[in-house]
Amino acid sequence: GPRAGGVAARMDGNLPPIPGTGTGAVDLQAQAIALGAAQSGADIPTGADRIPHPAPKAGEVLETSIKGLANFEYDPVQGGDLPADVMALNGVKVKLKGFMIPLTQAEDIKEFALVPSLVSCCFGQPPGVQHVFSCHMPAGRSVEYSLDEITVEGVLRIKVKREDGYTSSLFEVDVTGVTE
Repeated sequence: GPRAGGVAARMDGNLPPIPGTGTGAVDLQAQAIALGAAQSGADIPTGADRIPHPAPKAGEVLETSIKGLANFEYDPVQGGDLPADVMALNGVKVKLKGFMIPLTQAEDIKEFALVPSLVSCCFGQPPGVQHVFSCHMPAGRSVEYSLDEITVEGVLRIKVKREDGYTSSLFEVDVTGVTE
């Protein structure tokens, strides 16, 4: 069997480089953190340097993060139009990762908000209106509450809804499936 000395060498944090890569564990960890930030949308440009969405292809499912899809700044008081490339996604099938906030009840949930992070909802900056997706389950179907990140599949509906001089909603999803 393996010698105990070999195990100790592997557990002390001084990992040998992975063959062929020349990078140690620290570099890989940094890459993983950078990748995680990119996936959560932390570094997605939303200003003048934002990257427009390519036009959707027929039947294609757009798999993205909430911040990846809503990659623009939006003032809920001023309101206004969304970027044309975002409007072009109306009616597209999407697959979005996020966290559930039940809107009406905690069991047999028929409607919920999907947000990029629960932490920012509870601590610090609440999500912008463009980062809250109202999800509607199909008739006769419901979903149980989950604390974990979920993946929502469905059809994206883009509608600017305003109440009392304030934009309350931009994105809705007619849900076809929810998975953890």
